[in-house]
Amino acid sequence: MNSSEKEELKRKMEEIKLEYRQKRIFLIIYFLLCGLFLVGCVYLISSPEYLINRYGELGGQLRLIVVWLGLILFSIFEITFLKSLIVPTLMLKITDEGFYSKNYGFIEWTQLTDIYMKKVSSSTFIAFHVKDYNSIKSKMSIFTKIMTLGNGEECSISLGATGAKIKDVYNIMESYFLKNN
Repeated sequence: MNSSEKEELKRKMEEIKLEYRQKRIFLIIYFLLCGLFLVGCVYLISSPEYLINRYGELGGQLRLIVVWLGLILFSIFEITFLKSLIVPTLMLKITDEGFYSKNYGFIEWTQLTDIYMKKVSSSTFIAFHVKDYNSIKSKMSIFTKIMTLGNGEECSISLGATGAKIKDVYNIMESYFLKNN
């Protein structure tokens, strides 16, 4: 093993990965409930005369449209739950160069101006500011932009769904931040 391979192995060993770890039993229950709802939708679509006889021509057709929308929506839920059961979502990855957050993408340690822990109600977050907030904002999903509207230029990471101890993760991130700034 040459020195570059040793260095790469050392770097990979120093990476910290935190994945979304929602309890599988909840995902299985959601998956089964959505499946049950889908079976009901398919039944109603396959026998539209039931809806028309019960609610009249116009009422039956409107309810049939709602059933089709439910079928589409809950099919999307089923796919999402199935994906969550099979492939865990990477929430945070910490390396020597920076960290990857699901909400903000990859951020280099040199881009940070400060990092701290923030408590809101009963939740504790790792919060930070970056030098160029607009570059981070352009990487955010619409959902993240909406959820962070009241934060100003403060970015925060919640690790509640990972099962990690936030203080330990914060200490690691702070040491990398101090080492690189």
